[in-house]
Amino acid sequence: MKLRISTNQPPRKIAQALRDNVPPLTGIMRVIAIGAMNIANRYKRAVQKGPATGKVYKRGGVEHQASAKGEAPMTDQGTLVSSILHRAQQLRAEAGSMALYSPFLEPDRPALGPAVDEETPRIWNALDNLFRRATR
Repeated sequence: MKLRISTNQPPRKIAQALRDNVPPLTGIMRVIAIGAMNIANRYKRAVQKGPATGKVYKRGGVEHQASAKGEAPMTDQGTLVSSILHRAQQLRAEAGSMALYSPFLEPDRPALGPAVDEETPRIWNALDNLFRRATR
């Protein structure tokens, strides 16, 4: 994106050029909010869908296959998945888990990090497109 403003223009014209070439704030906020929602959804899918190639064990007569090191933590009772949230307010958004144990899972069984890594380029592309449309 390029925005050219000649410095020999009066300040009023410079301010108008800036206003004319910046997308509406609501569009930027929408991209950020959708990005946070998509990160939370990717995080949930990773935990719910696996793959899981770790140990198989029984608890209460129910068989469960755990995730192996390097895989997203596989859901067992649904606590982690139900604690995954996102929220957005103006130009700030967050996505993550409210489960107290979730930060301890991430180093060996990453799920949030990969979700952020996958979604970040999409967020930047959406913002880039928004600014490109505003500067046409």
